[in-house]
Amino acid sequence: MALAVKKLKLRYSSPKAFFNQYQSEIVNSRLFAPTSTPPPVNTPVLLTLIIPDVPEPFVVQCRVASSVDKKRAETTGRKMGMTLHFNSGQWETIRRLEGNLKRSKTYSEMLGFSSSDKAGADTVKHEAIHLPQGETQFLDRLQSADTPLAPTQQSETEIRGRSRISTAYERELIKRAQEAGLPSTLTGDRIERLKRLIRDRDTVKKIEKKEPESTVPLPAPMADRVKKEFSSQERGRMEPVVAFILDLVKAMLRSGYYAPDHPGSRDAKEGIYNEFQAAVGERPDLTLLNQESKERSDVLISGILEDQVSLRGLIGSEQASIFIPKFKEYFNRKSLVSFSMKKTLTLNEFNNFIDIMSDPAVDKGESGEVGSLLTNALVEKEVTEVSTVFMDDMIILELKLPWRVEMAIQRLAKDLKVLPMFRGKSEEEIQAMKIRIVQDIVRPLREPHMLKDIVVNCHVIAKHVAVIEAEDLEQIIVKSFPMQILLPTSKYVFEELTKISEELKEKPGHPALLARMEGVKRILKWVSQRVVLEGIEGSERFFEQLYFYSILKFEELPEAVKDHVNTLTLVKEFRENPSFYMEKFYEAVTEDDVLLLVRLFRRILPDLLEQEEYDLISLITKSVEAKFELYPRLRKSTFLPLQEPIKFIWEDSIDSLEEKFRDEKSGSRAQIENTIELLGTYGVHLLVQTLMDSKDKTVRSSAVNTLIKMGDFAINEIVGILKNPSNPWYLYRNALAVMSKIGGGGQIDLISGFLRHSKPRVREEAVNTISTLQGPAAEPTLLRALRDPNIRVRRRAVECIGKFSLKSQRVLIELLNILNIDESTVKNVVDKNQILEFKAEAINTLSLIGNVHISTEKRVEDILLDLITPDKKWLDKLSNKVRSAGKKGEDQIVQNAVLKALWKIGTKKSLPSLTTLAERGDRALASKAKEVIAQIKLRDRG
Repeated sequence: MALAVKKLKLRYSSPKAFFNQYQSEIVNSRLFAPTSTPPPVNTPVLLTLIIPDVPEPFVVQCRVASSVDKKRAETTGRKMGMTLHFNSGQWETIRRLEGNLKRSKTYSEMLGFSSSDKAGADTVKHEAIHLPQGETQFLDRLQSADTPLAPTQQSETEIRGRSRISTAYERELIKRAQEAGLPSTLTGDRIERLKRLIRDRDTVKKIEKKEPESTVPLPAPMADRVKKEFSSQERGRMEPVVAFILDLVKAMLRSGYYAPDHPGSRDAKEGIYNEFQAAVGERPDLTLLNQESKERSDVLISGILEDQVSLRGLIGSEQASIFIPKFKEYFNRKSLVSFSMKKTLTLNEFNNFIDIMSDPAVDKGESGEVGSLLTNALVEKEVTEVSTVFMDDMIILELKLPWRVEMAIQRLAKDLKVLPMFRGKSEEEIQAMKIRIVQDIVRPLREPHMLKDIVVNCHVIAKHVAVIEAEDLEQIIVKSFPMQILLPTSKYVFEELTKISEELKEKPGHPALLARMEGVKRILKWVSQRVVLEGIEGSERFFEQLYFYSILKFEELPEAVKDHVNTLTLVKEFRENPSFYMEKFYEAVTEDDVLLLVRLFRRILPDLLEQEEYDLISLITKSVEAKFELYPRLRKSTFLPLQEPIKFIWEDSIDSLEEKFRDEKSGSRAQIENTIELLGTYGVHLLVQTLMDSKDKTVRSSAVNTLIKMGDFAINEIVGILKNPSNPWYLYRNALAVMSKIGGGGQIDLISGFLRHSKPRVREEAVNTISTLQGPAAEPTLLRALRDPNIRVRRRAVECIGKFSLKSQRVLIELLNILNIDESTVKNVVDKNQILEFKAEAINTLSLIGNVHISTEKRVEDILLDLITPDKKWLDKLSNKVRSAGKKGEDQIVQNAVLKALWKIGTKKSLPSLTTLAERGDRALASKAKEVIAQIKLRDRG
């Protein structure tokens, strides 16, 4: 039997009163209505809102989600009334209400809209969202009807298992749509296309938004780092390097044993060669670079440590003043910029290199000739394992690059340029040498941005090297990229592509920019081919970018990327025109059609969630729930997705929603909480899991508050937590806190078991929960809690006694016993302060109980006065020998509590003692005593 519709009018006393409830509740499709006789849960309600300064009343169809009657209000301390949840079709009413508020001068200012905003006051965040025409017409008729439609009766179990959506509106809408002769099967080009895109796939591989991390540690992007300070370990590693370099300088200058005509020259050069092998160790090569600046000269060493090393910093200023000028003089005389010696260098090649590079004959050549003469000489002697860059080898680069990158490009250009000079080499050998040259130069550059700078400048190198095309060089370099940083490097290449695109907007059709654009796209295609060949994981996002930059065609994408591109297309179309898809969903009657739309929702929810489209997410979730409430037969389908549709559409998104709930610190938290509420029991599962797993107190507190708002939905889950003996202690504490807010009087025995838990925080929460649920009937529990070994638990029991003003003789005796505690024997300051605060809580509770009789002679007021009046001895006569804490020097925590209590219950009897305190006491206490005197006199006059 259907529940009768209850009509309710809410008339607000002021615009502010309405606006407060509008902001906190109505915009979230719910509202608390005060009433002393709330109807049963699930009762349909036709709610009329009479709003100040809004000419027309607004009618909203709702349902009672939870209620607090008089008895429950007394035991829980909550307000009497009922929480109403708006039916799923009522969001259009809220939208129209918002439009009226924006047009109102009173409310537009509260909403923060300027006058220029009012013209679009009826618009919402998604301008393309419109209800189907039938819905709007039906809503208009509903608001003018005398009696609204009644929803079918549902059991409380059914309601708890799903989100709180009423179905009368949707039922009538679809019924009329069927009567109007809508087709039983959805048709049309867009539907057919949707079927192709969905392809009967419930789940597609999720593409992570984060960039894949490199498997090797990458240094910060600072290509021109020069190391000048060293650890003892680094100095030990560089010691043989320094010895080799200093002897190499002497050999280059042909001094001492290193002069060619000296008898010991050959042995001396062999000794330097051995020093070189010891210096290079397991590294592939060692490079020396002449660095000139206005401040000073230096020689930079590359290839041994991760960073370039300053020879000046390594050998110290004294040795540097001797050797650096010699090096500078040598480099300048030979027009030499840098040279690199490979570990594979043979002794014969080394001797030839020393003889050629130290020969003074070439120093007399014309400017620009020295480099060519030395290069030819080295090639003639087939010195292939030393790479030299002379001043006349330097090429002009189009962009300013880091010095280390520029030198790598210069070396690459020089080494490729001399390849044809090696006679007798086959084409295969030359190609192998090209690849090796590239690998030798690229290998040490382990920073992605440096590799990017080299590969995108291949066209510059190709201009100066006849033996290689830019495309071939790009491909060789991409193949030489270290696998671990292939994708991180592509990220920088994409940034270069974006940069060029921006420049082309300012200089459309610029030939150089267009050439660079084509080159960068070509490089990315080489990268994609290697990614496919190597099967690198986490590359889906990279391929997706290639597609959207028109570098790859759709057919060239991996299957997972095709699926995600299709998903993004669906998301875009849904955002632009959600009404089309929602109309089709309302029209869908057959299981196949409903399944198609449900699969669509599952596919697009993860991206909608990432884009924080909470309005659309709410629309989808509410609509799915309403559809399946209207068509319960769908849940009996052999298609598993239709048996639990909410669970199905959220299957791929629930983890992301939980992550957002845990991480969100901004204004989106309220929307996330509202979304979780829509999920019913699935939302409860999420919140409970968060309570179990999260170490963040703020997040756990938010989960507790959301569970409280979900009311009856949470009870079964909370009971399950309390019954599971293996849960962590803080989960029990949080579950008890939720129980105290949402009710659970039938679980008192279960809750009472936690009064014996080993953790005081759990026992404390159990005391509070039982007192909240039982009210004054919890007195025996509270009296037992006053014997708890932990002072926090005892203090919570005292607080609960005060909340219900329990005033039995046993309670009063226990409170006096608390005042009798002697804290002077306690040495620990923290423990002593806890005792004093415990006493203060007992004093506050006595004030809440009132000025009742403690004995036939004395009242609560007498007890309080003794605590601030040292000379009274009457307390000694009490049977329980309560000790006065009012001796001289009493801690102000207790005295302040006494003054606050007397402010509430003090009579004329207190005035003499208070006057004495006001005249002679501590300045702060004296001031408070005067305030209490004034309050008592005011109360006495009243």
